[in-house]
Amino acid sequence: MGKNPPFHPLFIPRCWSIHTFFLRVPLSLVWLDPFFQVVRIDRHVSPWKMKKCKQAVSVLEFSDEDFPSDIYQKDEVLLFPLKP
Repeated sequence: MGKNPPFHPLFIPRCWSIHTFFLRVPLSLVWLDPFFQVVRIDRHVSPWKMKKCKQAVSVLEFSDEDFPSDIYQKDEVLLFPLKP
């Protein structure tokens, strides 16, 4: 916290609300339903905010710079585990 580290997308399962307390950069959020379909997209969520989406069961957090330009509501997101 308090620094600007390299940012990679973060997947948060079992989550329908987030906060951006203590962050220095805005985030973009992709809310997903149980079938990994995009329910809502929140762009440019500034620090010290709270966001929630009751239809979502998980969320993907992106820095605004890393947000993919080709993702839309009702798209299906495929997640693959990374090998260490």
